[in-house]
This record gives sequence, C-alpha cells and structure tokens, in this order.
Amino acid sequence: MKYGYSSDIKGAKASGKEVQVSPKKSYELANAIRGKPLAKAKKYLEQVIALEVPVPFKRYDNNVPHRRGMAAGRYPVKVAKAFLTIIKSAEANATALAMAKDKLKVAHISVNLGRPIIGRRKGGAYNKSTTNIQVILGE
Repeated sequence: MKYGYSSDIKGAKASGKEVQVSPKKSYELANAIRGKPLAKAKKYLEQVIALEVPVPFKRYDNNVPHRRGMAAGRYPVKVAKAFLTIIKSAEANATALAMAKDKLKVAHISVNLGRPIIGRRKGGAYNKSTTNIQVILGE
C-alpha cells in the first residue's frame, strides 16, 4: 500500500498519470490530506485554492516562508486543483460501487515522479516534471 495499487486494497480508486504539477508540492499536499475524511479533504483543497489555508511544507521547506500558525508553508493552487479533480473522480467511483458517502476517507494516497517533458524553444531546451497521483477512498 506504500507505493501503488494492490488488488487486496478495497475501495474506490482514481489516478492521474503524468499530471503537469510539481512533484515536491504534490508530496507535501498528499501528506496534508492523507487519512482525512472525504468532506474535510475536499474542503481543505478548496480553501488552498482560495488562498485561505496554507499547506505545511515539512520536507521540501528550503527558502519557504513561515505562515501564521505554522512553520514553512505555501499555497500550491495548481496542485490542489489537480488533487481535487482526482478526488472527485474517486468519489464518483465510490458512488458507482455503492459505498456510503458519509463514511469515506482518504485511505491511501501516493505521489510518484512521472516522465519528464523535454522540449526545445527559442531560448534553448527546457525540462518539466510530471507527477503520477493515486488516490484510494475507503470506508
């Protein structure tokens, strides 16, 4: 259950493959919503998008400013939008499996480095990171 899907994990699954968001910010946001009930996780992501609640940065906190009430923190809006889309997809899968919506929680969430996007433009080459995100909602 640490790194990816397994057939013995029961729940509604959803994933995003090669999403063009920062892997480091995705890691921090995944740690912030892991284990939360579905309603709280969705509300938290919406508050991050609205710049109301910062995400605590614990591992990748170099040159990250302090926020009120915590040490280092940021507002990764693009990452939060991607996570919200994937969680809504997992919620739809849970309703298709006839799972109780009020008992759902983020049972498993993993973030892995995806394939890099390497390209060229007038100024030279560029390299963008992608991220693979996996979410399992359980009761």
